[in-house]
Amino acid sequence: MALMIGNNGMKGTTRGGDPWLFAVILPTLISLLLMAFDARLLHWYMIPVTICGMLIAPDVVDWAARRLDTFDPRALVGLFGFHFFYLAPILHVMLDYWPRFIEPLPDWKAGLGAMATLNALGLCVYRVVLNLRVPSTRSPRVARKLNDRVFVQLGWLAFAVGLAGFIAVIIHFGGLSGYVSAAADDRDSFIGYGWLLLIGESFPLVGFVVAVVRFRVALTGRPAALSALFLVFTITQFAVGGLRGSRSNTIWPLLIGLIVVHLAVRPVTRRALAAMGISFLVFMYAYGVYKSAGSEILFATRGATSVTELGDETGRTMPTMLLGDLGRSDIQAVLLHHEQAGYAPLSYGLTYVGAAAFMIPDASRPEWMRDKVQAGTDMLMGTGAFDSGWRSSRIYGLAGEALLNFGPAGSVASFAVLAAVVRTARRRYLGARLSRESGVAVMSGIAGVIVILALGSDLDNLLWYLVKIALPLVTVVFFSRRTHTAPHELARVSPSLPGPVRDELAGRHRRAPVTSVV
Repeated sequence: MALMIGNNGMKGTTRGGDPWLFAVILPTLISLLLMAFDARLLHWYMIPVTICGMLIAPDVVDWAARRLDTFDPRALVGLFGFHFFYLAPILHVMLDYWPRFIEPLPDWKAGLGAMATLNALGLCVYRVVLNLRVPSTRSPRVARKLNDRVFVQLGWLAFAVGLAGFIAVIIHFGGLSGYVSAAADDRDSFIGYGWLLLIGESFPLVGFVVAVVRFRVALTGRPAALSALFLVFTITQFAVGGLRGSRSNTIWPLLIGLIVVHLAVRPVTRRALAAMGISFLVFMYAYGVYKSAGSEILFATRGATSVTELGDETGRTMPTMLLGDLGRSDIQAVLLHHEQAGYAPLSYGLTYVGAAAFMIPDASRPEWMRDKVQAGTDMLMGTGAFDSGWRSSRIYGLAGEALLNFGPAGSVASFAVLAAVVRTARRRYLGARLSRESGVAVMSGIAGVIVILALGSDLDNLLWYLVKIALPLVTVVFFSRRTHTAPHELARVSPSLPGPVRDELAGRHRRAPVTSVV
């Protein structure tokens, strides 16, 4: 897959227009057109859903108008959130798609509308916190920069250790064919090899990032070589991270790699991001079928059956991918309805404690520690369902898990946490965009994934990402830092940045002469 790389990632001039004007008009027109097309959408639930679209759309508009950078964390949340908060609830009704193995709500549209109302309130909180002007009181301090030479040396060592770990896994399963067979049809055989897999599957991302940092001067003037390097990384990551059916093991490393390239080497165009988005959807669908069908997917390649037929048989259909994997509207609506009906008591933060203790064996956990599986099972099926042997491992998203713990008020308040995460990630990103300091670029790539996971996943999923995918890179970065006192890295504001970003960076420079960059 070739990268579309330009000499300049963002134009010096930006398109005018008020983003809020377009943000109001666009969802309104879409909603009116869809309601005219499908009478099932003629319901009050479309009002809060459309308001959600209006509240998240300004960042989409700013991204399209090049007022936000290609991988700006604010833009990433806006692009994903437009589907998550606006399109997904509409598609549920149009496609008549609802969660399997759960008692249906008396009125699905009313349930979606109730949850959309909470989301609209939460997005108002998100907007307020995101745009707070907090005066900086920080004084000049020692900065921590990356020692590229040490980073490359430690990185190659980590790459070698990871590759050796992956080879050890393959040898354990009797060679490559045995590993592929187990990955396709006997994934339980990998139980007990968590740490070895964590180390072994880290080498493609570590190797790619180290190569980018080591050869970034040469790669800056050779876009074809950079595209070829990314293609090799993509194929390797698909083979190493995707064979066991884990899509996150493939998608998130690729996104981190793209962001590092964009920040440290050459800007990646929006067309490249759009191409990645299309490839991402195809991969999510195909690997979803592979995850459920295993080696049976080979019959599709031989013409004996089709991927669509396998998807129907396994339940891994396109609506499942769009609304089950990339949305939480239905399950959050069920949680809200059941919480109001008193299906189970609230957890009051215990699922977060359980998530933080995910590395403790189940047998060693105290009885009072309720994890997400126990709390979610009881809330979906009624108190005592977990003790009766039922298990639900669904993902509820930021607002859903907060609802599970603290009710509707907690669900709304959780958006303040999302805004704080985006603000923090964006500070690092803008610093990396301007300074091109490799350490900040790596950490910004990791943070770009965090903001997406913070919205659509639960705390245990986020922590697993940090351990499984981010930890090897973070460790190498941490031990490669060097202390020095230097002028602020943001002192030189590039004319290639759009006006709003230049002004923001210049303002931050005036407030804080020196900042921590790693």
